[in-house]
Amino acid sequence: MGCLRYLINLAFWALIAYIGLLVAIALIL
Repeated sequence: MGCLRYLINLAFWALIAYIGLLVAIALIL
């Protein structure tokens, strides 16, 4: 169960990083 929690946490932070990257690109452009 701990492995699943780790994967969910990883996906959560990856999603935040992806959204942050899109926002940064939008601000730059």
